[in-house]
Amino acid sequence: AKAEGIDLLRLRSVIRQKQRQHLSAVESNPHDLFSGEIIGAFLYAEDFAAGGGDGRSVRARLDAPGTLESLLAWPAERWAQLCHSFLCENPGVTVVGRPSKASGEKVQAEDAARIELQKKTLGTDGLKKAGKELAAAEEENDVETPEEVSAAFKIPDVGQVQLIDVSTVTVKNGVAEAVFGKDAGRLKETVAQAAAKGLPPMNFHLDHVVGAQFITCNIMVPLTSLTTRQLELLPLWCDTAFELPMVASPLGEALSHEAVVQLLTDSVVHRSFSVGLGGGRFRAGQAANMLHMSMKVERSQYETAPRLIARLLADVEFSVERLRVAVKRMLNDVPNRKRNGKGLMRLAMSAFDYSDSSAHGAFNVFRVEKLLKGLEDPEGVALGAAAFELSELRKVLLAPGALAYISGDIAALETAIFTPWCHGPFMTGGNGGYASAPATPLPALRRELYAADALRPPEGCTC
Repeated sequence: AKAEGIDLLRLRSVIRQKQRQHLSAVESNPHDLFSGEIIGAFLYAEDFAAGGGDGRSVRARLDAPGTLESLLAWPAERWAQLCHSFLCENPGVTVVGRPSKASGEKVQAEDAARIELQKKTLGTDGLKKAGKELAAAEEENDVETPEEVSAAFKIPDVGQVQLIDVSTVTVKNGVAEAVFGKDAGRLKETVAQAAAKGLPPMNFHLDHVVGAQFITCNIMVPLTSLTTRQLELLPLWCDTAFELPMVASPLGEALSHEAVVQLLTDSVVHRSFSVGLGGGRFRAGQAANMLHMSMKVERSQYETAPRLIARLLADVEFSVERLRVAVKRMLNDVPNRKRNGKGLMRLAMSAFDYSDSSAHGAFNVFRVEKLLKGLEDPEGVALGAAAFELSELRKVLLAPGALAYISGDIAALETAIFTPWCHGPFMTGGNGGYASAPATPLPALRRELYAADALRPPEGCTC
């Protein structure tokens, strides 16, 4: 490896991203982070062995940002030497396993022959003896832990667990409302002051946690105006959302797809783009009537997140080349999904629950595969048509407006809460495709359940 081939800027960008992701995990998922590192040190660290050291390895594992900091100063020559030592000088063997019916039958036949040979070797008396030994071993293994051993471990007081206090404020049709939490009243005043400086025509849900160092911005765009064909194209957009080039607009300059990837690496801790919450490549998530984009950034970078979301929605260019790369990548993943038995059962159950014209139907792996195979022409004519359809789809999609959900230390943003949202597609109008609330609140129960003249079965009837 030569030093000229080392991209130091890219390496340092990825290292800083890893540092931010670690700090984010400390805040959002401390249990998994700390328990994983402590268990790992207990199993593998030398200072956890008998007569070991002072637990220095645990502190090093938990201080990932500090450990990574020294790598930022590494010159290109040192990275090149590392690559040469571990990738070039060390020989390796790669074993590729492929499903084989013949091999499966051979393994089963060999196992059956081994069992028969074992039976003949042991004989009737030997089998009985081995069975008794197995039963005795299982009985010994199932002995319950002695009471005195269990009592030696103190049960923690659940009452001492401090829950994270979350205060919620919503903004609907320009009106702020305190929903829940001890700081909701004060936060409502801050939100109202921020709204007075400018508010996009969309609804907001704000979750405030004092001292949070990261902000998560979510945008949800309704899919109700899309046709079935347009829904079928969404898996392709979701898979390429963060690697498409951007055209110049009032929101920013034109960017190549490499520049977009670099920009996201430099500023974003976590990002997602899916249909529904928690959706995937061949799966629509919860609330699948919404296109969901999420972006988590450091609090100091808050203004970056809404602007990036706006550009990723409105400014991306559906490049034929990038779409072609995504088509190949998605098709390569199809066999993995077809070999997943549980996934196929979930797919069948989803087909019973949802219509073929819904987003759940559009993300069916078999329908996505059929669509993608139709886009594989070498000349790119079909991909060009799909790119045009995606551009038209976007115009329809962004017309009704959107819903925004922001979580973090909202009060620390002061009156700049809504300023980054007053740009681009967020100013198109609409309230996320939802009708205004009725003047008279609807009852919580259906009328036939509580009205005096409701139809009821006769006395004593349970049908």
